[in-house]
Amino acid sequence: MEAHRIWDSKVKEPLKVILDTNFLMIPSQFNVDIFSELDRLLHVAYELFVLKGVRSELETLSVKGDLKTRRAARIGLALSKDLPVLDAFSLDADDEIAVLSGNDTVVCTNDSALRKRVLSRGGKAVFLRQKRYLELEGGVLGLS
Repeated sequence: MEAHRIWDSKVKEPLKVILDTNFLMIPSQFNVDIFSELDRLLHVAYELFVLKGVRSELETLSVKGDLKTRRAARIGLALSKDLPVLDAFSLDADDEIAVLSGNDTVVCTNDSALRKRVLSRGGKAVFLRQKRYLELEGGVLGLS
């Protein structure tokens, strides 16, 4: 488990952590506290962000879809309401996230295709493992 943690005291600016739509729905769907899990994984200063496209997806899902999806989306909206929003330059939130990913960014998503795109760009990804905890993929910050 230690290999999955980010340990680097040389990082001066806060690490950008971008949250995807499905990641913000984890607390409702799987009863996992994503914020304490991120604290457990990321042992550096970090700042959470959402994209306009992610907010838009959550708003759409909160009125459309089945009951569980609507509930999870409303909880995701509530969790993200105080987070800074990055402006959109594309219609698709996944495309924006992939473009913004890099060495100084961690992307939090359960979308395996998006995770592969982020990792191919040299980024790092956090995802839900075994429906119980979060895991970091993509190496240790500063060493990859």
